[in-house]
Amino acid sequence: MKTLQILEGDLVIDSGSPVLLMGNEAVRQRLMNALRLDKGSWYFNPDRGIPWFEIYNKKSVSERLIRSNVERILKADSEVTNVVSLEVTFNKSLRKIEISFEVETKYGTTGGTVCMA
Repeated sequence: MKTLQILEGDLVIDSGSPVLLMGNEAVRQRLMNALRLDKGSWYFNPDRGIPWFEIYNKKSVSERLIRSNVERILKADSEVTNVVSLEVTFNKSLRKIEISFEVETKYGTTGGTVCMA
């Protein structure tokens, strides 16, 4: 699939034209955006995303709950064939979560890191 490159919420333009991402780069951007998306916040598909508000609203953040939601998002992508690795790191004092993932796609292997605060 092809997708437009979005960087920090803005469309990337090069020489007057939007930049297209293909293959692993498109999958990587799509997965990272899906992991950041709060469930219920996207008008066109309110079931998409992770219920971050519910997760953060609890006194104790459950790593198992976050892990299962992240795996669900990664496996739901039609171009992901396997989740190679997934690491969830908590900084309880700052209330931050760092998610690092690596997946196999039909184009090869890709991954990324998402920080949630």
